[in-house]
Amino acid sequence: MEYLFSIETDRLVLSDLTEDDKNFVFELFSNSSVLEFYDLKAFTSLEEAQALIEKMHKKWDEQLGFRHAIRHKQDGTMLGTCGVNAIKPIGEDFSVVIGYELHPHAWGEGYMQEALVGLIQYLKQERLFQKQIKYVWAEIFEQNIRSQQVVQKLGFELIGDTANKTGNNLSASLLKFELKLF
Repeated sequence: MEYLFSIETDRLVLSDLTEDDKNFVFELFSNSSVLEFYDLKAFTSLEEAQALIEKMHKKWDEQLGFRHAIRHKQDGTMLGTCGVNAIKPIGEDFSVVIGYELHPHAWGEGYMQEALVGLIQYLKQERLFQKQIKYVWAEIFEQNIRSQQVVQKLGFELIGDTANKTGNNLSASLLKFELKLF
């Protein structure tokens, strides 16, 4: 297995999810505040957290995407995750759909914006699975104002909406935001 690359920012390290992270992943994905605007049912067991970590490793191995743990650089505390959910061809170019979440104890500190800046810089400078990424997309529920504000601060533009094909019970559309890298 080729190991997932790491990204460092001023305060954060984005790195591979490991089995040691399963307790935090369980806590994150069983938290109703985190899942309010998410397409995942709340975890009820550590096995579900382990399965998610394994699913992310498989996604990397199959060159379909990846998920990083977001860790505080100073003490290694895990704060959340972010990564590429999908890679999509657009004519001769490629786009990625990103996903992200933070534990509520890390909200309001600018961590997600910082993590996404690091991720976007990586996608600008490096090829992902031998593909040059031209567009970064984020699909965000209409009611998720905080997430919309994060991507708008990073220069994403609202380009439309898309049908909610997620497992989330929200009836609202998903707003589609785009950042053009070149």
